[in-house]
Amino acid sequence: KQWYQRRVRGGVYILIVLSFDAYYGPSFCALQLDWLTSNTCNAVGILSFMGTLISVSCMTWLSVRRCVNIYKELLADEIRIRDKIYLAVSVCGLVTMTTLVAVLPLLHSTEDFFVNGVYYGPENPLFIGTPNKVKHKEILDAYYGRIRSHDLSWGIVNRLVSGMFSSQYGGIWSKKLHFYGNDPVCSFKFFVTVSDPQHVFVWVIGAGYMVSFLIISICYLTVGWITARRSATLVSTCTNNHLQKRNRKLQRKVALIIATDFVCWIPFILVGVLHSTQLVDATPWYPVFSLLVIPVNSVINPVILNDYIVSITQKFLQRVTKIVAKKRGVEAATNSTIRETENI
Repeated sequence: KQWYQRRVRGGVYILIVLSFDAYYGPSFCALQLDWLTSNTCNAVGILSFMGTLISVSCMTWLSVRRCVNIYKELLADEIRIRDKIYLAVSVCGLVTMTTLVAVLPLLHSTEDFFVNGVYYGPENPLFIGTPNKVKHKEILDAYYGRIRSHDLSWGIVNRLVSGMFSSQYGGIWSKKLHFYGNDPVCSFKFFVTVSDPQHVFVWVIGAGYMVSFLIISICYLTVGWITARRSATLVSTCTNNHLQKRNRKLQRKVALIIATDFVCWIPFILVGVLHSTQLVDATPWYPVFSLLVIPVNSVINPVILNDYIVSITQKFLQRVTKIVAKKRGVEAATNSTIRETENI
């Protein structure tokens, strides 16, 4: 179910991005800032971030639950109504928590930590593009005289900018460049530097992902160790081939989970740290990590855990192997016939 929900969110996200790409077409470069400051871009960013955050949170929670159940020797058919209620409340709590975290960058009370700039339209010759607070202060100092405060809030900036334009001539309109508008694909801003106002938030989320990876790895290593120890005890007393096969299957599954997490998250975190310390400019790598590495990892883990999907994949690979072997056999027989004919 988690895998299916993750695929649905990813499919909706990609469908929205592709739809607006087709809508803007060749004129996207001229209308890019309209897209990045739109409510649709923010909604797409929330959807993308929630999908990844819910996936990681659920994987962490399920890993802990599975480890606890294995330790207490609980079986699937021993789940009571109280456990089902606890499961439902936990899932609702995780979804609510991830929704609040995803919406946090768009709240008015947190705009000083997440707004990267303001867009005043293509016809404004004074504020070009999406100037940040530093650029705003330079223009406001030139207009009002030197302003004492070095760190202006966006609320003060908006009032001072509005005072520069007379309402008799229509005033000035503006749209904020929010956290999710940092890239045309409107996803989470993984790579930040100290100069970015949202760097603390990104570092906290990155640290949370790292801790989740460690918890998942520790839990499944524990599950594998406990299962192997109990299997060894049972096998020493009686021969049970089925138990040995199940144990080997679990060991392979644990190894795959840890390997996929390691391959996806460790390079991502290292690149994020190098970018934050300005040792490497990872901006060109942003689409690769945000659209390929992290989403693929979020999809692979539930697939590995789902025995039904694994069995379907194995059957498909077996059928492909048989078809290839049959084709090679036919080719070998044909070549043998040709050689015999030539010898004659």
